[in-house]
Amino acid sequence: MVSNCVFGGNLAGVWGGGVYQGTLQNCTFTGNFADSGGGAFASTLNNCMFSHNSATNGGAADSSTLSLCTLTANTAVNGGGAHACYLTNSVLSFNVATNAGGASECELHQCSLFSNFAVSVGGGVQGGYLVYCVLSNNVAGTVAAARFMAIIISRSRIAW
Repeated sequence: MVSNCVFGGNLAGVWGGGVYQGTLQNCTFTGNFADSGGGAFASTLNNCMFSHNSATNGGAADSSTLSLCTLTANTAVNGGGAHACYLTNSVLSFNVATNAGGASECELHQCSLFSNFAVSVGGGVQGGYLVYCVLSNNVAGTVAAARFMAIIISRSRIAW
């Protein structure tokens, strides 16, 4: 396990600009880039912060498990904050993407998604599952400011 580290300004051609297949706690990822998972790919992350990371899929993280994490101001084509991830008790805000500003094809439990932006569809979320989540002030250029093609389970709250 890696803990209390800062990953900044790293570049990977394909996976995980900051880290690939790691287990991390209390780490910060800033200004990293990769095709998939600008900050992290295929990793387990606890209480980590992601900001200003960029990728084609998952600006902050792709194909990872995140708990108690904050994903802010990340960019991607698909999933400005996260793509194909499992997130619990995390906050996704001010992320930008062509599709799904906050999260794309993710499973989210007790997460807050606010002020994310998608040029096309799914300002907050596109695809995936939401369980006890709060979505507010997300914006999409064409379709579904809060969510697009996502299944909402058990009392998630969407504020338009």
